[in-house]
Amino acid sequence: MSFCTACGKSVLDGAKFCTSCGAALSAAAADPEPSLSTTKAAAATALAMAPAEPESPATSYEPAPGGDSSSAFLIIGLALLVLIVLAVSAIFYFRGQSSKKTASPPAAAAAPSETTGPAPNLNLANYPGSTPMAVIDGGQDVIAAFRTRDTPQQVIGFYKVRFPVSTTTGDERQSELQAELPDGQRIRVHAEQGSGGTEVHIIRDR
Repeated sequence: MSFCTACGKSVLDGAKFCTSCGAALSAAAADPEPSLSTTKAAAATALAMAPAEPESPATSYEPAPGGDSSSAFLIIGLALLVLIVLAVSAIFYFRGQSSKKTASPPAAAAAPSETTGPAPNLNLANYPGSTPMAVIDGGQDVIAAFRTRDTPQQVIGFYKVRFPVSTTTGDERQSELQAELPDGQRIRVHAEQGSGGTEVHIIRDR
């Protein structure tokens, strides 16, 4: 059997042309075995004619340049933002606590409260729109003292309604009411016109 010197395929003895590639056959093609060069040429031709295998896509990932540094800067920025928010919240919190401690306590009442004296349920010092005054010990048992813009006559008229069984004395500058409480004790309401308004003293008779 002979072989084609062009493609290396086997051909019939005595053939003039290769049945595979169509190349003309020389007399040397009648050799019983192909030469080494013929075999290499045939292998090279077969390799060239074989379909190329598709290359698999690359699976390795290459990070973009500067990616790690960008992530680090982002994390640092978020951490700083959280710290700033916490610091501002702490400042406002402690400022609010400080203002609560330093704020002056509200007044106990607009009108003077009756801390001592008879019949506390009567609330003798609860005169509308009055301002408390300091009680000065002048030898009298003063239950309460306050100042008002009303005239002495208006003050006495207010207590006259509360104590119908009472007596009143006085003039334009000062007036006084004497009444007996339900428990039998007697009080005097003394109203006198002053420079800052009418000064009222509720006194318990001894």
